[in-house]
Order: sequence, then C-alpha cells, then structure tokens
Amino acid sequence: MFISGIFIAIASLPLYGRVLSWFSPVSYAADLLYKGWVQGLLRRAHDVVMLVAFAAAMFALSVIRMRAWNK
Repeated sequence: MFISGIFIAIASLPLYGRVLSWFSPVSYAADLLYKGWVQGLLRRAHDVVMLVAFAAAMFALSVIRMRAWNK
C-alpha cells in the first residue's frame, strides 16, 4: 500500500520502489481513481487493462489452487 502512491508519491520513491509499484494493483486502482475523474476512463485504459489482468491472474491462480487442494 505504501508503494502504491496513496501515501507517498511514486515519483518521490527510490528506483526500487518505483519498480515495485508496477507490480502493485493498488497503484493502478489509485491512479485510475485519481486521474480517471479528470481525464475520463477512456484515457486511463492502461489502468483498466492492468486491473483486469491482475484480477484474471488472481482468479486463475485461485482456481488452480482450489483444484489442487480438492484432490
């Protein structure tokens, strides 16, 4: 949550923090909420695509995990 840009601006993070923020879905959600109101959702398509990709990946991993657990 601290690398997502909610509490500390991503631009002020060190390089490793900025790289880690690419892998945080919260940073895309925060960016979408912050900039989506001003620019509109169509201009923030990258954030929407990344959030859908994170959701799909987490869902796929949970299905795989549940299938393995139920065997």
